[in-house]
Amino acid sequence: MNGLSWNGVLPQPPRILITLVAAAILAACAADAVPPQSKPRMTSMNEPLIVGPTDGNFTYTNEPQLTKLGPHRFMIPANYFTDQIGPDFQGGAILELVWPKLEAAPPGWTRTTNALQQAHLVVANLDYIDKRPLQNAMDSSLRTGSNDPILRQDPTDNIEYRTRVDDVLGLERWVVSEEDKARYLKLTEGQRDRYGLPADPWNIKDWYLRRDAQGHVLTRMRCDPLAKPDGLVIQGDTLVKDGNPRVALCTHTFSIPSYDVMLVVDYPRVVMHEWQRIEARYRALMDRYYIGTERNGDKP
Repeated sequence: MNGLSWNGVLPQPPRILITLVAAAILAACAADAVPPQSKPRMTSMNEPLIVGPTDGNFTYTNEPQLTKLGPHRFMIPANYFTDQIGPDFQGGAILELVWPKLEAAPPGWTRTTNALQQAHLVVANLDYIDKRPLQNAMDSSLRTGSNDPILRQDPTDNIEYRTRVDDVLGLERWVVSEEDKARYLKLTEGQRDRYGLPADPWNIKDWYLRRDAQGHVLTRMRCDPLAKPDGLVIQGDTLVKDGNPRVALCTHTFSIPSYDVMLVVDYPRVVMHEWQRIEARYRALMDRYYIGTERNGDKP
């Protein structure tokens, strides 16, 4: 009968079937009506997009920014950079982590921080080394590059004229002792207009080193001397002032040979016990956001 009923009329579907079809159509429409913003927005590195405050025409986010260190390419979220925007106009990269978690600050956070909040920052300058071997750059930091025979005996710049004292936190500690100062002052007697030591003893840094079995420098730290108060105290997960007007600081240098990069990191001396964790965190960050190497114009 060619699909027709005996009286030539199409058969009517059961009423319950009509109800089910209508319900399915309404459910599909409801799913399409869910606002897009209710679904997680993702960055180009497939991480949840974080949108911070807007300043003028610029909105702070964690959108990754192309970062070039020699031929090595990275896509680092904007909120890791010191300006929370990206590399500077020359391509330089300065990154920041917030102690104690050592994570990036939320987008826009550094715009409104006070001095005490800024003291929680662990700031790293990334320097691509290509003019000489990376290890040479690390090793040369233990002595002056001057050809002046007197400056080459200045204990503030030459490890051979410093004194090693008790190790600290698994690091060699080298100081300028009173004997080191007296020897150099005698050497430069009558030439103080050209040579001399810092007038403020707090400006003579203590050195902390980690070296391999061959004596090559793996970690170097230059910190304010222990005679200078910390200026901060750790209370739980927070740094608070200890009543001293100045904060003792450390400059911590290490390298990541796989990227030919030397990192120079600054932070308060009161958290120097975290030096290994700081190195590990920056190494992990660079590995996480590495996207490849560009050579001879070939994209990674």
